[in-house]
Amino acid sequence: MTIFRLSALFALLGLVAPAFAQPAPQYDRAQLAVGVAYSWESRDGMSRAVNLGLVDGVYHFRVTDRAANGDETETVFGTNQKGQLLWSDLGGDIISYQPHDCSFATTSCVSELFRDGVSIGFTTTTAYYTDGIWTHIVETRLQGLPEYTSYICGIYDQDSIIQALYAIDSDSDVPYWLRITSGPDAGRSREMLSRVTEACQKI
Repeated sequence: MTIFRLSALFALLGLVAPAFAQPAPQYDRAQLAVGVAYSWESRDGMSRAVNLGLVDGVYHFRVTDRAANGDETETVFGTNQKGQLLWSDLGGDIISYQPHDCSFATTSCVSELFRDGVSIGFTTTTAYYTDGIWTHIVETRLQGLPEYTSYICGIYDQDSIIQALYAIDSDSDVPYWLRITSGPDAGRSREMLSRVTEACQKI
């Protein structure tokens, strides 16, 4: 997955929520202690995130991704208090989202993407929440690239930290998956990944 797809892992496209959808939970990133770290296993390797705290009204996280071959990349993410993504910085390649990346929004939501201040496209999102699982379907339109849709299902803790996630793009047969390996619910991560995988495969 490209940085655009990873960053859009929390958004969705015009899907009507089923009748059994539940009221969405409210997240509060301010409750997360500064310096706390989480780790995940994913299809691509391992990831570790550290909460850097509040800087100029934005919550900063440093994420280190370690691929199976040992290669490492480091990205800093900025979110609002709800955990919605505002920007990502991968080695100076800054992608920002206006008003945010549409995470945890249960109404139709459009986000404009910018690279270094220049508009590069849009994502259109619709999401719903049921049985503890967020379902996101994200239609992405980037300049010069074919449109694609991402189908995303995930479980998050009270601070909007990913516990387990499954995603597949309309132009790919290879799903992206991720499960937490350190954190309060790490012991349940296999079961949670099974739940989100099943949920996404029904879309």
